Amino acid sequence: RHTRYPLVTGVQTCALPISHEVNLLADTFVALGLFEQALAVVERLPPGVFVEARLLLLRARCLATLGRWDELRSLAVSIRGQRNAGLSMEGASYAIEAIAQKGLNRSEAAGAAADKAGAAAEGEPGIVIPVAAWLAESGFAVPALQMLCGVELVSKDSVPYWMQRLQVASRAGDAGDMVVASRKAYELAPGNPALANNHAASLIIARQNPAEAVRLTFQNLVVAPNNPDLIINHAMALTLNDRSDDAAKALEKVSVGSLTPPQLANYRLAWFDVLLKRKDWRGARKQHAALDRKHLQ
Repeated sequence: RHTRYPLVTGVQTCALPISHEVNLLADTFVALGLFEQALAVVERLPPGVFVEARLLLLRARCLATLGRWDELRSLAVSIRGQRNAGLSMEGASYAIEAIAQKGLNRSEAAGAAADKAGAAAEGEPGIVIPVAAWLAESGFAVPALQMLCGVELVSKDSVPYWMQRLQVASRAGDAGDMVVASRKAYELAPGNPALANNHAASLIIARQNPAEAVRLTFQNLVVAPNNPDLIINHAMALTLNDRSDDAAKALEKVSVGSLTPPQLANYRLAWFDVLLKRKDWRGARKQHAALDRKHLQ
């Protein structure tokens, strides 16, 4: 069947479309920055549809973008006793509440809600994973990581799950979990150079298995020998493997003038490690002084 839609200005008067069409129409409005119109479309569906992960998150994101924090908190509370795919919505509910409370400048209540989200024992991955990512972006990375760990058993064969967990673990400053997540993703897709580089970077950050870090970074350099990110990572791996002279030779090949601010920060950090290994304290202090920490990745 065909469903006719009026122009944007008449969204509130359109005939009720089916759920799939609501997704498409609301996504279009969001892409155009028309969040009020997206909400108007979604909220015309029966309330029970909101527990569907896709529409719940779209509605929550729109409310947050519009700064309608009280409504976002009400939405969070309303889904607390509901279930999605037979699983509790409690964790997602508390996570969304934490984001709303932060928007309302209630830091203590936000922190308490975030902790409850992390302590929730179960949840449907289609909701938990994106909500945990959102919670981490909002400044609550540790409970967000706990949420992701809670759905590991049912998500263990998913590369996107492990990639998201890697990002959240990085935000949480949990180097050990970064290694776990990057290794699992790489094991699921060993031919993917980006995943190999992620795992090498995690090993470097955690100061673990330097020989494996060298192998992975060299493997990628063979394919893209002039890539500055790969050269810098390889140099860091070499230094970790007590090969500071080889690391210095690698770094000397980098064209510093063409580096982006994040690349330059990592480049200086790589040189700092090399100079420390050489016990060149003066040179190390110079690199450290020039290091722009806000760009470190």
